[in-house]
Amino acid sequence: MRRNAIRSAAAGALLAGALAGGLTAAPAQASASGGASTQSARWHCTGDSDPDVDGRQRVYTTCTKGKSSISATFYARGEHLYVYDHFKNGHRTVVYLRVDGSGTAKFTTGHHNLSYSENKDVYLKVCTSSSSKAFCSAERRGTT
Repeated sequence: MRRNAIRSAAAGALLAGALAGGLTAAPAQASASGGASTQSARWHCTGDSDPDVDGRQRVYTTCTKGKSSISATFYARGEHLYVYDHFKNGHRTVVYLRVDGSGTAKFTTGHHNLSYSENKDVYLKVCTSSSSKAFCSAERRGTT
């Protein structure tokens, strides 16, 4: 009987602390593969695939969180990839570029002059780093 009274008192104190703001929920862990996480909820990504000024295709994605951003653009004309890192996390932004028939290549911040066969599907994904805990955008599809 005394044990039940102690448990009830402890539960009441815990509830009172929670109501007074003394107890907070822990945030969900971030996931590089997407899914529900507090980190992905803070990042907002946009992107698309559309014709550039010469009518050739470009595929791009940009992710922002406050004043920070990471982005990448692949231009089919000349196969140029530009990777931008405006996120001060101590790591370089990483882009995974998958081209049908050529596999997946990993690139970091900067300009990359590439060479691929024409009219191949291209998939672009940008990440805050190469860490397994990094935030990554969804893949964007375009063509070479």
